[in-house]
Amino acid sequence: MPPARTMTTILTLPTTHEGTRAALDPEDAAYYARLAQFVQPVETTEGQVVEILSRLQPGAGRAALLLGPTGSGKSTFAESLAWRKHLGFARFWSIDCSELNASTKLDELTERLQDMCKKARQSKGRTAIAIDYLENLTGLNAQPFFQTLNGLLRKSPVFVLWPVTDTEQAERMVNDAKSVSNTIFDNSLPTLHFTGPDSKYFPAIATNAIGVFNSGRLLQEFMITPASLDELLQHTLSDINHPVTIRSFLERVHGHWAETSGHLDRLKDKLPRPNEVWIVFCHPKSEDLVGQFANKSRHVDSAWKAFHSKLWEYIPGTQRAGKWTSSRLQYAIEGALTTRIIHMSPQSVVSATLAYGDKKRMKDLSLSAPDGWEKGESARKHIKTTALYRQLTSKKPGRGKTPGGPAAKARENAERPFAELNTYLSGSGRDRHVNRAIAKTLSAALPDDYTVAPEQLHPWIPNITPDIRIDTPDGRQINLEFCYTNKQDEVWRVPDYTLDKLVDYMDQLDVYVGNPLVGAG
Repeated sequence: MPPARTMTTILTLPTTHEGTRAALDPEDAAYYARLAQFVQPVETTEGQVVEILSRLQPGAGRAALLLGPTGSGKSTFAESLAWRKHLGFARFWSIDCSELNASTKLDELTERLQDMCKKARQSKGRTAIAIDYLENLTGLNAQPFFQTLNGLLRKSPVFVLWPVTDTEQAERMVNDAKSVSNTIFDNSLPTLHFTGPDSKYFPAIATNAIGVFNSGRLLQEFMITPASLDELLQHTLSDINHPVTIRSFLERVHGHWAETSGHLDRLKDKLPRPNEVWIVFCHPKSEDLVGQFANKSRHVDSAWKAFHSKLWEYIPGTQRAGKWTSSRLQYAIEGALTTRIIHMSPQSVVSATLAYGDKKRMKDLSLSAPDGWEKGESARKHIKTTALYRQLTSKKPGRGKTPGGPAAKARENAERPFAELNTYLSGSGRDRHVNRAIAKTLSAALPDDYTVAPEQLHPWIPNITPDIRIDTPDGRQINLEFCYTNKQDEVWRVPDYTLDKLVDYMDQLDVYVGNPLVGAG
């Protein structure tokens, strides 16, 4: 019975400071460490903070307005003062003014500041304090508040950072403070003009944030690619109706995921069974080359999955560009299909061909192979050591090639017969004999609840005949496509062969589903 359909993985990507705090829990000991993984330092503003602090007498404090548009990351910047150690702050506290009573707001704010300044004087190092959600003092009697704040700053080692969004209101607040004292705000930098992190860092921030908020999951698990992030950044930069902020960008990223995942869920409803395409490379250096284009994770589910970014490098500016958008490639890798790029040792190919292939055709090959490789037991033994077999049976991937031992000796012994096999395969259509031999070996080696079918039309994807199709006990259909080339130093053959195979599958899926799977670039 086919497995039940699963919905697309839900993306957690907070776009506000409040959402970040709710998702990560500020009481968690690892909170600041997690913030540091995705918060991009704004060094220009940090430099202004350092400049203000350099003019302070020991034990004294200052306040500064942090002026910037909504969503630029002002609150996050204020909190970052706590873990940007070179700035010299020992701790960070914040006052949420939205919790204060409207009629006594400044009185309650004064009390909280008095309490915090007292604790700061009793502690080592300088304290950063943010005044949040009080972006203007309209209708409030500000003079008594600034008088008290002035006294606190004269004798407390604190730096009060006050996020605001309106330039006129910021100027009014500075003037109100100056009517009481010239030492509340720094004379040269009373207001720090803040635009947030440089937009060129937006894709990296989104990538890192997705990992932090989603237990280390990769972009591609959410149908998001580096190329799509670059495109979303261009949309953000060209939108004249909204300011360019990290929040507006993250909102676009989340919107892109929501749209794409909706398409994907509708698509999955139309597909009878999950299908995977495994591109299998077999020459002696294939493990090294495959490792450049696929994830060599120790986790079975993610092992050998194709890297979108590496394959995408071989598309723009080529004839393939007409067939691929960033989104379509991602659908092919982990959407409509799951694509893995994997390797199979030459000795397993040679032994399988000798044991289960056409004896007459393989007569010359047997002369250069070690004794015993033509036996079925030997072929099954060899194939069970391969990355291909381990992945089929959900075993953890091996730790890579060993420099010595039986496996290394077998690779060495396989070099000559494998080269001769490639000479034989250079004739058109002859690889089907090797495909069938490998299929027989796999059928003999795999448990009985696997079905192995070589060189047969796919049961529902039109006009697709995989080299070998394997139906697994958990309901997947795995389509193996083999590349037997012995041209070991041509790195481009991996993406070249992979992309050509994938476009065939995607074109035929378009026919099956009834509409293109292209999606937004």
